[in-house]
Amino acid sequence: MDKFKYADPIDVQDINECAFYHRIDLPGIGEVGTQWDLRDVIDDYLGNYDFAGKRVLDVGTASGFLTFSMEQRGAEVVSFDMVSGRQWDIVPFRDTWENMDEILENAHRGHARLKNAYWYSHKKLNSKAKVYYGDIYNFPDELGKFDVVVFGMILTHLREPFRALYSAGRLSTESIIVTNQTMKTDQPIATFVPSVENHEAQAWWALSDGCIERMMGVLGFEPQSRTTSNAQCIVAGRVGPELCTAIVGRIPRAQADIILQTAYHEAGHAVATVAFGGFSNEFGLTLEEVSDDNLGFATALLLMSKIDTDNLESDEERKFIEELIIISMTGAIAEQRSAPKYFDPKQAVDDHQFIADNLLRIVGNDKSDAEVSALRSQLQKRAEAFVDKNWNAIDQLAKALAAKTSLQGDEVIAIVKGAA
Repeated sequence: MDKFKYADPIDVQDINECAFYHRIDLPGIGEVGTQWDLRDVIDDYLGNYDFAGKRVLDVGTASGFLTFSMEQRGAEVVSFDMVSGRQWDIVPFRDTWENMDEILENAHRGHARLKNAYWYSHKKLNSKAKVYYGDIYNFPDELGKFDVVVFGMILTHLREPFRALYSAGRLSTESIIVTNQTMKTDQPIATFVPSVENHEAQAWWALSDGCIERMMGVLGFEPQSRTTSNAQCIVAGRVGPELCTAIVGRIPRAQADIILQTAYHEAGHAVATVAFGGFSNEFGLTLEEVSDDNLGFATALLLMSKIDTDNLESDEERKFIEELIIISMTGAIAEQRSAPKYFDPKQAVDDHQFIADNLLRIVGNDKSDAEVSALRSQLQKRAEAFVDKNWNAIDQLAKALAAKTSLQGDEVIAIVKGAA
């Protein structure tokens, strides 16, 4: 077996040696591309997935537009394509058997121009993406694991689409995205496209949404969303929008993992509250329904925000409000550190609103956005330092809370002080 290695860059000097499959804007060059224009719909085309910080495998990269788009959205991308166009799954009509070598040679030459376009764009865009050329039905383990595997309009062109999904999908630890032109039905059906009449040599299967989702399910990916987009075909004689569907599948998380992640959020709030002296024995901590006597979200924010600050001196009031904000911030920081892959900052809506309101209590409504942002950044650093210093207490409290679902006030205080 050949030793694994990423592809060496191809130094392409002449743009005329390139074939750009997708329309793309290149610095110093302008618009190029002759088949599809996805620029206006790229987020929908990719299922509106958040690629920031993700390691992504782009299966069938062609001239690289999807790779570069995901990279611009914060992903670390490995682009995959065939070693040679001779690997293309050409439909073997009987009347082409004698000419198959010539057909494959033409495919090889065309694919070489796509490769050139990829590397030409890679250089122009200062891309950091790596490239692996190989067999779509046999991805090597040496590629490592990916958060996301993306199939952009590939499955239709494969003789064995499920085998390709398996080959790449087994490398994903989180999600798979399949974008394709599909039959709009939940029925798990596929239609064989080539016929004697149409002589279609490059498309094998018309797949339904239900078929793709069932294949994902077999591989352990739970379908999460379908997003449609009108990709613009720009091929002469076929110009116009064509409906594509992006199906996002995720590996389901165990309920225990979800509970533990939430517990870290609440533990972050609670440990900070104990440290600032606002947590009373009469109050508990819960992952279940919140009540006046059993606080979950922002454990003591609800308690401490009831304290009348009217009689506090200005310095005392500012210190108190800053502590409230830090308590609020520690929840999200602790949750993110416990499960960075699954952390969604958008979910902490109440925390965000609480922080925003109290920042304005300190700086006043007449201050600039820059002043508010500077204070927020300062308090965020303090909150992060607090979590670093008190991680042992947060960790122990979160695990105890996840195990029991609810803790009495004296239990919370004992755990936090015992871990100090």
